[in-house]
Amino acid sequence: MTEGRAPKALPADADFGFSGDATKLAEAYESGWLACRMIADRWGTDRLRAFYQAVGAHKQRAGAVEDALKTVLGTDLDDFTAQWQDYLRDQLG
Repeated sequence: MTEGRAPKALPADADFGFSGDATKLAEAYESGWLACRMIADRWGTDRLRAFYQAVGAHKQRAGAVEDALKTVLGTDLDDFTAQWQDYLRDQLG
């Protein structure tokens, strides 16, 4: 979070590649980790595991997260992102 503002979006695949900006890379990993922690806190570790498995088993990378959000967590990307932003504010102030 920058200056008390939550990111506008979850990190994308490209955010996890090292481009020479160590701060951006660290923020992507921290943001992703906090999204996983939120899943475990709100839906439980079994659903987090199922979410990982659903993303990994998806036939294409595109749409994998969105499909897993729907099928495993019963939510969509917009709703999940809003919950994650609130979670970040609660956890990081």
